Amino acid sequence: MGTGSFLEPQPSWGPHVSPPGGGGQGHRGASRLRPLQRRYGVQLAAFTWRLQHHERRGANRNLCRLGLRQRLLRLLERGERLQGPEGRLEGKLLARPDLRRRHGLQSDSQLRLRMPLSAADIDRIFIMVSSRNRKTHAAPAPRQGGELRRVLRVFGVLLALLPGLAGVSFAEDWPTHRRDLQRSGVSPERLQLPLTQTWAYRSANPPAPAWTGPAKKNYYATNQVLLKSRLAFDRAFHVAVAGEGLYFGSSVDDTVYRLNPANGRRQWAYTTDGPVRFAPTIESGHVYFGSEDGTVYCLRQADGSLRWSYTAAGEDNRLVPSNGRYVSLWPVRSGVLVSGNVAYFSAGFFPGEGVYICAVDAVTGSDRGANRWRRLRRNDVSLQGYALLSASNLYFPAGRSSPYVFNRSSGLLQGRFGGDVMGTFALLAGNSLINGPSSREGASLEEFNASSRDSLAVYDGGNSMVVTSSVSYLLADDSLTALNRSNRRVIWSRDVSFPYELVLAGDTLFAGGRDEVAAFDSATGETVWSSPVEGRAYGLAVAGGRLFVSTDRGTIHAFGPGVDGRPAFVRGDSNRDGVVDISDAVTVLFHLFRGESSLECEDHADADDNGRLELTDAVYLLDFLFRSGAEPRPPYPVPGLDTTSDLIECGNSP
Repeated sequence: MGTGSFLEPQPSWGPHVSPPGGGGQGHRGASRLRPLQRRYGVQLAAFTWRLQHHERRGANRNLCRLGLRQRLLRLLERGERLQGPEGRLEGKLLARPDLRRRHGLQSDSQLRLRMPLSAADIDRIFIMVSSRNRKTHAAPAPRQGGELRRVLRVFGVLLALLPGLAGVSFAEDWPTHRRDLQRSGVSPERLQLPLTQTWAYRSANPPAPAWTGPAKKNYYATNQVLLKSRLAFDRAFHVAVAGEGLYFGSSVDDTVYRLNPANGRRQWAYTTDGPVRFAPTIESGHVYFGSEDGTVYCLRQADGSLRWSYTAAGEDNRLVPSNGRYVSLWPVRSGVLVSGNVAYFSAGFFPGEGVYICAVDAVTGSDRGANRWRRLRRNDVSLQGYALLSASNLYFPAGRSSPYVFNRSSGLLQGRFGGDVMGTFALLAGNSLINGPSSREGASLEEFNASSRDSLAVYDGGNSMVVTSSVSYLLADDSLTALNRSNRRVIWSRDVSFPYELVLAGDTLFAGGRDEVAAFDSATGETVWSSPVEGRAYGLAVAGGRLFVSTDRGTIHAFGPGVDGRPAFVRGDSNRDGVVDISDAVTVLFHLFRGESSLECEDHADADDNGRLELTDAVYLLDFLFRSGAEPRPPYPVPGLDTTSDLIECGNSP
């Protein structure tokens, strides 16, 4: 492979954007950018065209695949103000020291990395604004503006900081069920153990699942085996976490809520005409979810207002009694997948009534245009469970049968997986699809080749699984096992009683049990932390330096770093991502001069521990990072409690 030159992030809004003055489809794409132009004061159409022009040259296509488009759009949706000459933004990549040594790099400023570039190679990504245009929409400079500009010039602080990818200094999101469209349950974020509960949300009523639990035994089988529920997708209020919001839907009051992930306070709510059983998906400043009323909704992330709604059955949609409620004959029981400005979902599970497979425009909700469609299938599919997405296909669990696969571009049925395993748990790992946890022979997970649909392995007793490139972690009723990914040999196995859910954050496994959640070292399986919770922990999510646990009692627990039940922190770690670096200084500057930050506690950012949050704290951090200055005051670098008494303290949030 050759080497790439200076690498630029390549955001884009929409598949067809022409240079200013262009026509055709590009004109429509450019027109969609005008509200952003007015809001942010950036010539986004010209900027987008220039980057797409470079993308067509192919040199930076791999960076584009790492999701930078969506991340820059999220930055804009959060209200960042970006200015640049002719709408241009310059990009810079900073690599980890070990990467620099491995590639023989002398500095960070112009990396020449071999392509393709993997997410693990990048430490953090910055969008650097260099503006010569004084006619901007930036906020007026504060009185300390001269000193601020001097600090920025001396230390090279970047005014617009873009959250990066795996291993970055910013905390990670969990924007959909099990974090991504493959339902991997894997996050690169590392939590600071031990954790302590910082808040708990308690619903007035527990979740109301669509289906009851399994029968006590299979009365038709001569060999009695333990039965597992095949339809267990809504035992808890599963959450999605993105930016400064935590989102979940309720099967009790038909409402989607946004909570503040720092303290659990409600920020907005949106009520539908039916139960909401699946976690929302957060993408590009919008919240996507489906309801049992037969409709998919798109809300604005900031205030919960409706952007669009789409009812698959259209005017034929009708509600019927079900478990004391009224639901559509075509309820949305797949969740909503969003990728490439397209939202994918299914509606309905009664084959005789027809099942819709839909792909609609994620911005407008229209099913017209390229790769937008609505397919009605009768008598051959019944779909229930979180859908999955690959580069070319859609995969739908079927609950009481094995999964189905549809072509992503056309919506046409490609086939169905064989085997005896069925259920609503499913994940994609490379070219493998794993499904379960029930079969006619007992509880198990089965792994298939996602292309040929051939069975590769059966994992007896499995309830949940997470998979990395080299290891599969299998959770059963009474054990947690690490298996070599290539030969499936046992690396280690531990007797544990946490059978309900499993996720991986950094090098720590988190498992949900009955009235308890626990953490395990992924290298050894040793228990490294545990805490009581209220009920069975069916839902786990890791985001923003916290662990969120959803239980069958309708409780959502939030855990953050702590010591003896009190919140712990690392001084200088302003954004609570576990690393003290330049992004923490930027967070302080944003907080002081723009009012734009997510500071949960000013004590984190009080680097010199003088009891005040001010510009000197940013200077202190920058001096420590770049001029070998004094390190932040205790607690640093190990999480701990504040040893000094001052006016800014971190206490438990209500």
